Amino acid sequence: MRQQHPVPPAGAQQHQQDHVTTLSNNLWHFNSSATSGLPSLNARKLEANIERAARNPHFGVLITGETGTGKTLAAHHIHERSARASRPFKELNCAAVPENLFEAELFGSRKGAFTGADRDQPGLFEDADGGTLFLDEIGEIPLLMQNKLLKAIDEKKVKRLGTNNYIECDIRILAATSRNLEEMVAARTFREDLFCRLSVLRIITVPCANAAKTSPPCSISFFVMRRD
Repeated sequence: MRQQHPVPPAGAQQHQQDHVTTLSNNLWHFNSSATSGLPSLNARKLEANIERAARNPHFGVLITGETGTGKTLAAHHIHERSARASRPFKELNCAAVPENLFEAELFGSRKGAFTGADRDQPGLFEDADGGTLFLDEIGEIPLLMQNKLLKAIDEKKVKRLGTNNYIECDIRILAATSRNLEEMVAARTFREDLFCRLSVLRIITVPCANAAKTSPPCSISFFVMRRD
């Protein structure tokens, strides 16, 4: 049975909340499903806000929506238009990683750090240095690992498993989930402070019946951003 670790009380990371206001007062909604890619006013606004997200390459972006609504395409779209576009784009499906391997996947490991570690291995933070790390299905990350991820984001450095040396990493985190993280925060199964770090900017994707799956601007039916 997975051990549950305590989550800091609400408001523990108020400094992060100071530059974003409440979600209900802040969301900009632009629906492109009716336009089917036509250069309508809404589509142009959508395009402008994607560009705005790309121009803020240090802010975390949380992409939420049902499976198959273009969350991964949205992440690629933001990276490719950002100042980090020439640097690596790395991604991890958190739902596919065994709990005991999360730390090695993200932060790397030294040879012999665990059974099967037959060589030194950099993690995704190192691999994505200067670029973007996309964490898909972020709602599946274990609570204990959430603590370590938050620390790495805050300190901008990681320590490979089995070592004591820190490695500085300059990355932007994009995260996606089909789960309701607000409900998980309320249930104390997802850290509120980590949620705040990840969702400075936010995109919500919804199904678009008339959009081809390979067309990012159409598959992203609603673009939502918090004002900064």
